Amino acid sequence: MKKTITYFFATIILGVQTAYSQETADSTSTHKIDDVVITADKIVNRGDHQDLYLSDENRNFGTNALEAVSTLPFFRTNLNSTSLTSSDMQNVFILINGVPSTGANLRAYKGDDIKKVEYYNVAPPEYMGYTMGPVANIIVKKRHDRAYTGYFNTSNSVTTGFGTNQADLTYSDSLNMVDLEYLIDYRDIKDIERQTEFDYGNGKSSRYSGKNNYKGQYHNIGATYQRYQGSHLFNAKLYAIISPGQDNENRSGIIQSENLYYQGNGVNNLRSRENTYAADMYYRYLWDNGRMFFINVVNTLGSSYSKSVQSMISDDPANSDYDYEQHSDIDNNSYSLIAHAGFASNLWGGMFSLASRYSYRQLNQKSFGTTYKPHSHNERLYVGGIWQFGQIGLNPLAGMDIMSQTSQGSTYTTAAPYFRLNADWWGEGKLKGATVQLMLTTSKNAATLDQITESRTYLDPWMMSTGNSELKHYWTTMAKLNIGYYDPEGKILVTLGINPSYSHNKIASTITAEEGMVNLKPCNISDYFECNTFLWGDWKPFKWLKLSPYLEHYYSKFNTPLQEVNFNYWRVGGSVTMSLLSNKLECVLAVNSPTKEYDGDLLTRGSDQYACIVRYKIGNWSVGAQYNYSGHNDYTLADLPAFRYYKNENRKPLYYKVAVNATYSFSVGRSRRHARKTMNESDTGNTGLNKFNKAEVK
Repeated sequence: MKKTITYFFATIILGVQTAYSQETADSTSTHKIDDVVITADKIVNRGDHQDLYLSDENRNFGTNALEAVSTLPFFRTNLNSTSLTSSDMQNVFILINGVPSTGANLRAYKGDDIKKVEYYNVAPPEYMGYTMGPVANIIVKKRHDRAYTGYFNTSNSVTTGFGTNQADLTYSDSLNMVDLEYLIDYRDIKDIERQTEFDYGNGKSSRYSGKNNYKGQYHNIGATYQRYQGSHLFNAKLYAIISPGQDNENRSGIIQSENLYYQGNGVNNLRSRENTYAADMYYRYLWDNGRMFFINVVNTLGSSYSKSVQSMISDDPANSDYDYEQHSDIDNNSYSLIAHAGFASNLWGGMFSLASRYSYRQLNQKSFGTTYKPHSHNERLYVGGIWQFGQIGLNPLAGMDIMSQTSQGSTYTTAAPYFRLNADWWGEGKLKGATVQLMLTTSKNAATLDQITESRTYLDPWMMSTGNSELKHYWTTMAKLNIGYYDPEGKILVTLGINPSYSHNKIASTITAEEGMVNLKPCNISDYFECNTFLWGDWKPFKWLKLSPYLEHYYSKFNTPLQEVNFNYWRVGGSVTMSLLSNKLECVLAVNSPTKEYDGDLLTRGSDQYACIVRYKIGNWSVGAQYNYSGHNDYTLADLPAFRYYKNENRKPLYYKVAVNATYSFSVGRSRRHARKTMNESDTGNTGLNKFNKAEVK
């Protein structure tokens, strides 16, 4: 514990992050760089980011600020979503007036509340502690006096158990804000067809076929208090995330070997639950000269369990010796402390920032009578700058990572440099609207606690999923090149993206045979190369119509202990967005071809997807309907020389899912719109559960 406290205070001393301009105290820009206007009143280049301005069409789209923002360049238009997606299919980290937030919180605002959007293609130094991907800082207008506001969003299927519901109530005045929020995702899907095959070689195999019912919920409950006075902003939030789930399958099975043909019936049941409770404290101070300091500390307590049972009883009493019933029980308690601090200031005509992030995580896990107590310390200190040279912006960043993990009494510590260079060019004159953006990164990556714990889960009597306490940190070097054109009139957007990367000793799922058992576990594999290419665009032939097609190509090459993988895959899709009757009637049609992804020895395929959303707005209300097609031929495959694993699911109730959607919002009085602070640190991968022992809400 003494070591944890030492790390924590070291973080506070070392730390500090972003900044906001003197002119706009909620902007993340501290430097004074001449504006390069790309599209009149639409896009303004600021060197490290672009300012995006909403037209009346943008503001009036949808029923909330999240939907309005999704219509801007760089984003994918969406209705009834709780997240923001970039054009190249990345999740966008959301800030509201510079304060880390979520898409669900942004839905509580209106399009008219937005002053502008600051879009970062890659996270600036001050926000790298939260994300390595794109960032959108939503600058909302400020009002005064006292107000009570509410936002309610409901979407529930009438053909199967599937829905998302949100309620948000806020009191705010010129200094204070109190916010209560609740979001629930739920699933109750029946008659899912599943086939599972295990081929162990030498004539030994087991095959199962059955129907399963999946039921799960995701509850997010939060209460926030905020004080926003002058240069000071203090935000405190308490929240709980509760996620129970169960997957129950009745199945028939055939087990074969050289001397055995066994046929029977049984079950494959999984029940899990995750509880997370957190206290999130955030403080920010802005100087009049544009400098800024912030500190964010999050304490999280968690508990979870997974209980699975697999059984098979023979149809022939003569084979009863081969009947089986096996249980896998895992119980977890976890704790994490995450502290993130930063400082930013103008320097040499640009901006300088210094930031630090420290995290401590520990897990107490019990499985098969054994207790595992892995824990980790990770510290990153980094400095960066932003400078503009004509039409070229440069954003260099350098830092140091110190990573330490302990599992099964063995401690592994490394210190490694971190480097990133981000550069972009925006054209002028005849080249107005053209842009080239380049990012180069090299860094070292650590395993999660879920990966280094050695708890086991039976997948079959002769196959287990387990962790690996001997995992090592690994290097990744990557580049990201975007070449684009944004029509000054906002009618055409075309972007080509090329993202090559190389990893040495990358962590991936591998299959090995040990002592008569087949083990699925994470391992370090030697050389991993991938190159993903994206071509996407928007075209507005009419004011009320937008066409958004995309084409993607995925390539990866690597070796696992049992196979060489050379993977090529093309994916196509797109959407059509229509806004009619002065934006009162909105419709989105979307088509996406299947997904395919390799994780070591495992190839996962996701269904093709089709969607149609229609919505009509009446005052503070909106009503609509939604059709989705998905869940067809989802599978996981490991096809190795000495072993084959195949799991296929057809979720037929999702072939024709029809949902009814409605939103309602109200505002009584007028108030200053406060920046919202929500859960910004996630402990995904450190709760003790994984995709093989958790019934997830999908």
